[in-house]
Amino acid sequence: MNTRYRFLNKLKLITFLIVGVLSVCLISILISFILTRTSNRGIDSFNGVKVYSNGKDILATHGISESKDGYIFGYKWQCPEFIVRYYYYAKNFKMNSTKGNAKDFYKDGIEDGELNIERGLIQYKNGSKISPKKEDIIVFSEGKYGHVAIVTKVEKNSIEVIQQNVYEKTREDIKLTIKDGKYTLGDGENILGWLRKE
Repeated sequence: MNTRYRFLNKLKLITFLIVGVLSVCLISILISFILTRTSNRGIDSFNGVKVYSNGKDILATHGISESKDGYIFGYKWQCPEFIVRYYYYAKNFKMNSTKGNAKDFYKDGIEDGELNIERGLIQYKNGSKISPKKEDIIVFSEGKYGHVAIVTKVEKNSIEVIQQNVYEKTREDIKLTIKDGKYTLGDGENILGWLRKE
């Protein structure tokens, strides 16, 4: 009887351990599935082009994003990928180059209102006499890689942008100051300027 009692206790313990391990495995699979679905779902959109999220890991990527004709948008779901994809679908425009980090969209040495050949877009510096307008690309210099966003609205004292890979914060208002006929976004420091398809 004592041997049988010990055997049943061991069997219960083994069963408990197996159920515990299987539960942990199933929970891990479920979490992984949810995170994958979250990172691949559109969380916002502008003019029919979806914004996606890498979640809290802004350095994460989910492979290369490209069109059916093989035009490379960039790494899923980094901020430049949305910009290039937006211009492709919403504006029927292919940039001459889609390579580089976000802050590489803006090129030093180009005169205000002149063509940025690499992107095929007109470039304006922050502090230009030309106001940003809807669908312009705003280029930020902050951090190692910079950031890019698209203007969705221009108000008297602010603009609204839509952006990808800023966790779940797809929309943001940025202060717009007009002084001596010049337009400055933010504090004038971390925004390089804006690009526009003419």
